[in-house]
Amino acid sequence: MNGSDGLDGTSGSMGSMDPPSAGGDGSYGTDGSNGQDGGAGGDAPSVQIHVALRSARHPLLQVSVFAAGKQKLYLVDSQGVR
Repeated sequence: MNGSDGLDGTSGSMGSMDPPSAGGDGSYGTDGSNGQDGGAGGDAPSVQIHVALRSARHPLLQVSVFAAGKQKLYLVDSQGVR
């Protein structure tokens, strides 16, 4: 929900015709109020994670992540060597 609008400023005072002069400035309006907090978010989609060890002289972890209809595949160096 949005906050409410601020109040309008007041009109300026009338000018004079004899002798001619400008009227006074009006006042500024007030600030609007803050909106309300948003509601709670919904549940996150389920996530499936599969991890396999690929044995070799230099072993790697194969990771498959599936969520929200999308799949991502990763190879992780378990020894941290680049």
